[in-house]
Amino acid sequence: MRICIPDTSTRKSATLDFLICPKLSSNCWNKVLNYALSDHYPLIWTLEEIPIVFRDPIRVVNKKLAERVSLEALYKSENTSEFLKFIQEGQNNLGSKAYITLNSRKLERKLFHNLITSNGEMARSITMRYWKEKIAQNEKLRFSQSSKDAFEFMRRVYKYGQ
Repeated sequence: MRICIPDTSTRKSATLDFLICPKLSSNCWNKVLNYALSDHYPLIWTLEEIPIVFRDPIRVVNKKLAERVSLEALYKSENTSEFLKFIQEGQNNLGSKAYITLNSRKLERKLFHNLITSNGEMARSITMRYWKEKIAQNEKLRFSQSSKDAFEFMRRVYKYGQ
C-alpha cells in the first residue's frame, strides 16, 4: 500500500486528506474543487485499475515425504553424522518428488473493480451489495446444521456491526 496526498491544500493552508491506494497502481490523480460547502474543499480522486501480475509457480518441500525420510533417518542412525548422511541419501533418492509445485492463485478483484468503475454510486452501497452477494453465495454452499448455525451467528454479527 502507498499513500497519495493531494497536490494542493484542502483546508485553508493545510492538507487534511490522503488516499491509501495499492502499491501497484500506476497513477493516482486528484483534483481539489475550489468551492467549499464548509471550511474543507472537496476532492475528486481518480485511480487506475491495477494490472494483474502473474507470478512464477512456487516450489515447496513435500511434507509427507520429508517426514518419512526424517523418521527413517532417525530410526537407522546411531549418531548425528549418520543421521545427516541418511537425510542426504533420502533427499537424493526422492529426486524431483521431494518438491511440490504450487501454482499462483488468480485473485478476483470484483469489489475493487466495482468501486473503481462506479459512476457516482456511493462506495458504501457498492460494498454492501458485494457482501450481500457473497453471503448469499456462502449460504447456498451450506452442508450441515453446524454450518447453518455458524452462518446465522455471522448474520447477527454482521447485522449489528453495521
